Amino acid sequence: MIAWSTRQLPIRNYSGTSFVTATGCGAGRCASSRPVQPARASLYELLGVDLSASSADIRSAYRRLATLYHPDVNPSVTAHERFQAVRLAAEVLASAEQRQQYDARGLAALGGGQYKLLHDFMARVHAQGAAAVIGEAGGDISTVLGLEFGEAVTGSACTVTTGALGTCPDCKGSGFDAASSSEDCAMCHGQGELCLRVWVQGGQPRMAVREACPGCRGSGKAQMRLCSRCSGEGRLAVRRHVRIRVPAGVVDAQVLRVRGQGHCGRFGGPPGDLLVKLQVYSLVGVVRVGDDLHSPLHLQLYQALLGGSVDVKTVRGECSLAVPPGTQHGQLLCARNAGVAKPGMNGVEYGHHFFKVAIQVPDGQAAAPAEAALLQQLAQLLRPLSTSNTSTSTSTGNKTLYLGIK
Repeated sequence: MIAWSTRQLPIRNYSGTSFVTATGCGAGRCASSRPVQPARASLYELLGVDLSASSADIRSAYRRLATLYHPDVNPSVTAHERFQAVRLAAEVLASAEQRQQYDARGLAALGGGQYKLLHDFMARVHAQGAAAVIGEAGGDISTVLGLEFGEAVTGSACTVTTGALGTCPDCKGSGFDAASSSEDCAMCHGQGELCLRVWVQGGQPRMAVREACPGCRGSGKAQMRLCSRCSGEGRLAVRRHVRIRVPAGVVDAQVLRVRGQGHCGRFGGPPGDLLVKLQVYSLVGVVRVGDDLHSPLHLQLYQALLGGSVDVKTVRGECSLAVPPGTQHGQLLCARNAGVAKPGMNGVEYGHHFFKVAIQVPDGQAAAPAEAALLQQLAQLLRPLSTSNTSTSTSTGNKTLYLGIK
């Protein structure tokens, strides 16, 4: 049922739960305020005609919609289904007997058989609103983005270049030649869009949105000649550069979804999404374990004995790492908050970077005489401590023995 909003846009009403009501006046005739069965209103709405439309009006509406959804013009599966629904709806309303039965009982009067497709299609119209009738959603685009290990840990901003179907600049997505007609579209009266309202029990609108008019594909003109640039598709292949933000802490093979950056929709339909699969390159000497990072740390013998500090590289830059005196081989030293960023209770939290100590023992055979003499002196100093540890181990058991061996 066509009525008018306060901005003089045609309104198409779809029932959300129980009934459809129309407000205002349309085309000089006051619309009824009594409840109308959803199926009764929806079938007329599918063709974009009034309840009082003549057989000629119905045939004209069918021809107009066939130029949008006929398989020879629009090869998509959804368009084929819509064309079949439009064809069956026109067949029902063009027959005086079937129309009378439909007006009295709705879709239930048609039974199943060849009208099963129409039953299924109209059920989705009620469940999904106008999106099931107007426009075709664009498809998703999938691509792969390579990331350095540090970028995955700390996050980064990257530009992704993809091929996509964009809106034709000549016809603005309508699929028609803009100069082929100057007459206003009979469905939207030259507005190029329809105001869609979904109603719920009680007569309150649940949703009010605007969509491109299916009769003129949003142009507002009764155009019949297809656009020569896109051959009526309304879309052309384009090269698109999309700037995306990669959050910190992503992992290999993770997929990011960028809303609205896929193929553009057809005839007012919403665009698809861009799906970015991440490929994180490994970093030599660094292993990720959850939110923590692990690396080997090679220390000279004197560094492990005396302690001090060493400069180490992390994904967040160089830092100074404290080495306590008497550091043992295999001991873990921690650079706090140098790991993977993660959301926490108090904002962003960070994992740690652990360094596993590997003590490099000097080659005694290659030592210079002066170095060998110093090692002999060191051995003399450490021998009493070693003897004491050994004697203690014999009186306290194997556990102390291992400590002494260290």
